[in-house]
Amino acid sequence: MPTWLLSALLDPKVWVGLAFAAVLAFGGVQTGRLNHAKGDLASARAALIDPATKKTWRDEAVKAADDLASCHISLSSANAALGHADAATAALKAESDRRTADAASRLAAADKAALAGQRRITAVLAAKAGADACKSADALILGSVQ
Repeated sequence: MPTWLLSALLDPKVWVGLAFAAVLAFGGVQTGRLNHAKGDLASARAALIDPATKKTWRDEAVKAADDLASCHISLSSANAALGHADAATAALKAESDRRTADAASRLAAADKAALAGQRRITAVLAAKAGADACKSADALILGSVQ
């Protein structure tokens, strides 16, 4: 080993200089790491904010959850109202079917009565008056109501 190197290694000023250089290098590395961490933190904070609304994603998620819960409540109410409407529609259909059947039977009875009335009218018009018109009319009337 050369003598100058041996004397340099034994000199305390060299060791202080080397220690100072190591501290500067360590400080530089730590400063670089800190700047990188600050940049990462700023990026993470920026990612937490929705650019369109300028609100944090967490706030928007909470609001969306509240809105979704409100929507589910409204949907339950709407489904209940729809069930009531369906029941009312079924009741109206049943009543309509009953009235239709009733009207059909009354129409059949009216048609039957009209046919009987037409027969009576035909019989009255076809009847010949006898010598006594009053007796013929009475007989015709009594015959038509029986």
